Amino acid sequence: MQERSEPFLNLERLTVRPVRTEDIFLFKAIVGRDDDIEDMNMLVQAGLDYDVVRDELEAQIERLGDDQFARSRTKP
Repeated sequence: MQERSEPFLNLERLTVRPVRTEDIFLFKAIVGRDDDIEDMNMLVQAGLDYDVVRDELEAQIERLGDDQFARSRTKP
């Protein structure tokens, strides 16, 4: 994620890097709060680099295993 972001502000002891929309999409896919699906839809409509999304998902699955990402969600 850090490699995909460009420095926005560089201070002596702080660098601010904005998060790309692809990373926000992935965060929302994992967290799964009530409004996240609608937010993800808006991010898709705004335009995503699907190669970035796929590559990051594949990297995370390799690091953490399938069970961290392939799960069903049920509402209580």
